[in-house]
Amino acid sequence: HSFNWPVHVNYSYQTTQEFLTYLESHGPKADQCIYRDPIVVLETSVEAESIHSFNWPRRCQIMVGGESHGVPQSVLKRLRPGFDHIVMIPMPGPHRSLNVAMALGMAAFSYRGKWN
Repeated sequence: HSFNWPVHVNYSYQTTQEFLTYLESHGPKADQCIYRDPIVVLETSVEAESIHSFNWPRRCQIMVGGESHGVPQSVLKRLRPGFDHIVMIPMPGPHRSLNVAMALGMAAFSYRGKWN
């Protein structure tokens, strides 16, 4: 059985500053920007929505941060509210986060479940 669903990995940035330049060039407000897909950040943040109730956009860019520090605050501050999203994977017990590869795999599975 083959799946016909869009997977695009077009974005590769070597530094945080390079990515911030990309965000700046695509505008802080929806009516001022060059089109880009919404960014869905996997992060343990107070503002984050549970992945279980998140309504995945049809097209999006999924972002994960480094294992120890997560996504830099400078990036989170430049996300467009109401367009970009911060999503968390709820964790029982004392641990707050997962291995980055595991978290990305769970996000891809959740996205795929929405657009099956």
